[in-house]
Amino acid sequence: MKKNKKLFAILTLVAFMMTLMPVMAFAADDLVIETAENGVKTFEEILLLQKEYEECIKQLGSRSANALKVITELYKKPIIDAAQVSTITGISQASSYKLIEELEKLDVLKEITGGKRGRIYILKKYVEIFR
Repeated sequence: MKKNKKLFAILTLVAFMMTLMPVMAFAADDLVIETAENGVKTFEEILLLQKEYEECIKQLGSRSANALKVITELYKKPIIDAAQVSTITGISQASSYKLIEELEKLDVLKEITGGKRGRIYILKKYVEIFR
C-alpha cells in the first residue's frame, strides 16, 4: 500500500511538471542561452589570465617551472599553503615560502589569513573571475 502511495505521488508530480513544460521550455531557452554566454565569457577570461600568468612567471627565472606547477594545480583548487607548494614542487618548505613570496609580488597569489603561521593563499585573479 505504501509503495502505491509513493508511486501515485511521483506520477502526480511528473504529470504536474509535464503541464509546466511548455512554459518552462520557453524560459529555459533564455536561461540556457544566458548560461552558455556566461560560460564562454568565463572561459575566455580564464584563457587570458592563463597567458598573463605564463608571461608573468617568466620573470622568476629558475623558479618559473615550479611556479607553473603550482599555478596549474591552483586551477583545480585555487587555495594553497606552503606545505602543499612543497608537495607539488618537491622543494623544501623554506623554498616554498620564497616561491610564494615571489608569486605574491607578481600579484598572482594573495594571502588571506592575515596570520604569521598557517598562512593560506588564493589564486587571486582566478577567484575574482567567479565572483
